[in-house]
Amino acid sequence: YIMPLLYALAFLFFVFGVARLFFSDSDEKRNEGKSFALWGIIGLVVMFAVWGIVKIFLKILTGG
Repeated sequence: YIMPLLYALAFLFFVFGVARLFFSDSDEKRNEGKSFALWGIIGLVVMFAVWGIVKIFLKILTGG
């Protein structure tokens, strides 16, 4: 139950950053939006990579 929640939070973090980037009028808020979007993408990539590595190890250990 925790992993889907973390994926959803990272995706919402990304969407919030993109929305802040496009719909804000000050440069400071746009830079914050870029930061939110970047960290959202980094979070998603890291979670997917860890998930893939765990699946590979499980296949190796279980022989399946």
